[in-house]
Amino acid sequence: MKNEEDEKNATHKNKEKNMVTMFDERKYADLIRLLNKHLPISRKTLAELLNEEKPALTGRDGSMHRILKEELIMIADMLNEDEKKRLKIPIYIELTPKYHGMARIQGELSCKVVRKIIGKEEQTHADDLEYEDDRHSEREQCMFIHRADLRKLRRILRTATQYVFMP
Repeated sequence: MKNEEDEKNATHKNKEKNMVTMFDERKYADLIRLLNKHLPISRKTLAELLNEEKPALTGRDGSMHRILKEELIMIADMLNEDEKKRLKIPIYIELTPKYHGMARIQGELSCKVVRKIIGKEEQTHADDLEYEDDRHSEREQCMFIHRADLRKLRRILRTATQYVFMP
């Protein structure tokens, strides 16, 4: 009799724990969505933005995000014509607790620009980070930067970069 009661209590506690976990995960996902509401509905290429008189993007929250023409010209000077047509702006800076205080930049052209801005032409890739996403296994597609480099990047490309918060 006591074993049945213990099993019922254990089952009840497991259900409560699962409900709390589900609730916490849902709250966490909502928080991440809230933190990222400033992101643009869609990004534009560098070439498109260079052709606009007042380069801007519309955020998911309806806000307008102006991008300084000087920043776009600086980036354009680093790339050839084909690359200007392929580079999406803003360059996303991904932040998550998984990266242990570092930020991730994705995309071959984004990495190329960031390397030139922070003055590190060689690959800045953290092999020791646990990152299991096969889509970014090639070093050119993904790089990690430390806080000091992140500050430098944001100081120089204030409007052409944006933070993205990841779970």
